[in-house]
Amino acid sequence: NASQAHGQLLGSIPAVGFQEPRCTGPSCSAIAQTNISGGHRFDRRDYLDDEEATITASGPALLKVSRFSVEQEYDFLRVGAYRVTGQPEVPFDLRLPTGQITIEWFSDESFTASGWTFDLLQAGRRTTLRINATKSSGSGLVVVPAYGRTELTQKGVFVKVPDRERGGRRRRRRRSSPAAGDSK
Repeated sequence: NASQAHGQLLGSIPAVGFQEPRCTGPSCSAIAQTNISGGHRFDRRDYLDDEEATITASGPALLKVSRFSVEQEYDFLRVGAYRVTGQPEVPFDLRLPTGQITIEWFSDESFTASGWTFDLLQAGRRTTLRINATKSSGSGLVVVPAYGRTELTQKGVFVKVPDRERGGRRRRRRRSSPAAGDSK
């Protein structure tokens, strides 16, 4: 039971989850932001001159651009190392790595176009905890979320761990057969 006392700390992993996308800058109120299945949609139609906004989130993520038309070279979305401008063929996807993601929107003081729409799909919420060989003190592990010295034991999960030395299951003892010449 995860709520009972537990043994020594065998390892730790960073928090698994995503930073909710956040828009900062003077043009954020003009960008339509909606929640969709698996992520968030950002839509800027018929944008104006001199717009600036920065969207921060975390990856890994997939950026699915479904609509894009801005002034070539002078208006752009910068997604990490990628700079998207003009009228590229849509739809297209950009795979974004684990960690902090920055998406910058900029339009200059002249010429505008119809704008852009993209979906930010955050996925891959799995991680692996590797534990070095250690002497077993029970039949499994209690995985407990913690921050600093605060443990949320009521949210802990017991995980049964197979004994690899025994092939993950108990071996049955062989019965010895009667020796030659023995009678029943």
